[in-house]
Amino acid sequence: MIVGGMTQYLTKVQGMPKEVEIRLEKRIRKFLWDDKSLARINKETIYAPIDEGGRQLLDLLARNEAILVSWLQSYLNLTEKRATWTFAADAILAHHVPSKFANLEERERINVFLQSWNSNTSKLPKDLRDMISIAKKYGARLEGLTFSREIIRQMPIWLHGEAKNTHKLRNSKESRCLRQNHKVITVGDIEAQVNKTRTPRHGCRRNCRCTACEAARTKNHCEAPYRCFAKAKELLQTLPKKWNPLIFTQGETSNAIPQTAWNPQPADTKVEVYTDGSCQHNGSDEARAGAGVYYSDGDALNKAMRIPEYLPQTNQTGEIISITTAAADVDPNHSLTIYSDSKTTIDGLTRNRQRWEDNGFAGVANAKELRTTIATLRRRNTPTTLKWVKGHSGLEGNDKADALAKKGSEKAEQDEVDLLIPPNLCVTGAKLNSMTQTRAYKTIRQIKMSKNQYQKAIDRRNTRINTGRAKSVVKEIMGSEPSNKILWRSLRHKDFSRKFRYFIWMVAHEGYKIGNYWQNITNFENRANCHPCGVPESMDHILTECQCPGQQQVWEPTKEICIKKGIEWNEPSLGMILGAGVIKPNKREGKPLDGDARFLRIMMSESTHLIWKLRCERVIKGRNSPSPEEVTRRWKKSIEARIGLDRLMVTAQFRKRSVSKGLVERTWRSVISDEDNLPEDWTGEAGVLVGRRSGQG
Repeated sequence: MIVGGMTQYLTKVQGMPKEVEIRLEKRIRKFLWDDKSLARINKETIYAPIDEGGRQLLDLLARNEAILVSWLQSYLNLTEKRATWTFAADAILAHHVPSKFANLEERERINVFLQSWNSNTSKLPKDLRDMISIAKKYGARLEGLTFSREIIRQMPIWLHGEAKNTHKLRNSKESRCLRQNHKVITVGDIEAQVNKTRTPRHGCRRNCRCTACEAARTKNHCEAPYRCFAKAKELLQTLPKKWNPLIFTQGETSNAIPQTAWNPQPADTKVEVYTDGSCQHNGSDEARAGAGVYYSDGDALNKAMRIPEYLPQTNQTGEIISITTAAADVDPNHSLTIYSDSKTTIDGLTRNRQRWEDNGFAGVANAKELRTTIATLRRRNTPTTLKWVKGHSGLEGNDKADALAKKGSEKAEQDEVDLLIPPNLCVTGAKLNSMTQTRAYKTIRQIKMSKNQYQKAIDRRNTRINTGRAKSVVKEIMGSEPSNKILWRSLRHKDFSRKFRYFIWMVAHEGYKIGNYWQNITNFENRANCHPCGVPESMDHILTECQCPGQQQVWEPTKEICIKKGIEWNEPSLGMILGAGVIKPNKREGKPLDGDARFLRIMMSESTHLIWKLRCERVIKGRNSPSPEEVTRRWKKSIEARIGLDRLMVTAQFRKRSVSKGLVERTWRSVISDEDNLPEDWTGEAGVLVGRRSGQG
């Protein structure tokens, strides 16, 4: 989007003032709704993903917050490549502190995120204030499974963010000596002081003459080195055993060391298991997923599980849960080999695992289930090997796991699946140093979408009614009900024109100002009715019931040409129009009729959109109703234009959007007059029309 692209650089460098943000949002809204002040679709729906009925428009506020996250990333980059501005930020943050931290020397105030002091945000520049605010909003903190000694040693020791009771220890005489005389700032510095207690002949007495104590007296002017060394040890013991910078975190931090160590000795017992997932009516609201785990015939650990409804009902969920179950059931001291025919799941647990964990599983399907599986595998004491096998290839173990998965999906009762992850194996956020602006934006959007306020905003009553009608019609015709995701994606089918995609999306959301919209607006109540028919106007009435010239002259030839092509005709309704992208004609001779399905989509979309345009010309522009002949002529012209577009899309210049010659021929087969006498490559010849040749009748 132009607004997002043109403001990206300045926002990245200078930030975006709130008033500018508001003005830009207004400008975007005016552009979307053609300068109309009142829009029937809220902005949350516009920003929503396509799968949820949105337009996936740029959320400017989320984009600006993602930029602030990138600032935070630069600020917390404590390597040699740290940006110059971050040192100035350190000084400003350290200078403006509340009175309770006034006795903390500025040189001890190293980093507000790594220590337990905070800055007085009211006195900070706006950019720093916004950065601190975004860090608090999205939970930037120290968390992780394990940490390198290098990271640990670089952390500040005074008011360490995860340390306990450091305030009391900091104010002792020995602590002041450590700061002022021994110049102790970091954990590495305090560790060096503790190591001095291991000096030969060192003793816990005032007159200790070991080399470490003598050096402390002469070089550091320390009066009681042994006490300072003891205090250093006490300070070191206040620290947790692990930390690492993360963002978008949730819940409490676990400072326990995870049990992830591998047994260096090979296990005496080796176990092999086959896992598989299954799903009936995959992609529909009636989907039922199952998981199968097979060891050997008659083994007590064999399982056929029904995936509970609170988890995604997909084949992939079954694959993941089956691996989790196998890893949890087998003794952790036994070597385990898991065979699966899901390359996606295996790659997610191996090749992609580190990257997904670093990104907080942003945008990853089945993120919760994958986290649990990874934690379960980490809990094992011996190596676990994941091996891919080709599905349905006659391999006995895989076939029996598949049978168990299908059996599980058919079970009436759902199995309980424990997704609880032990705190010492759970990392809830994303690694800040691997975060990009794009990933931050996606994560912020996910957080927004998970809130009840957002869910209420996009849960529109009229939208639910319309999608429900579409699902009902599709189920009646095809036997199964599509999921919301499939239905919303079908509204953007590539066989639909761009204008129709927008039109049908607006129809699904009741976005047009027709019918009931006008009833409560003073002096405009008369617009609520269809005057020729004398009934309240609705989209269903406009497209399938209105008696004005146009509708009948469009649907009759559409019906005739569909029957001519051998497609079973169903009387058009709003539900059928909304579900046109999903509906597929019945198979003939066991072969899928991709050409027939494409033809039906084109005919339904072009005919529907023409009826809407005729209505708008009559009602909004005040034109006289066209004659039946004129309507028929315009209908034929629109179909002719689609054939012309298909002929163009066969060429290579469209690349990814091109359509194969065979599909174009199957689409228009049986509906072009004198088809037997057409040249072999008729897609390259101009003048072919539906039902006739150019220049004829």
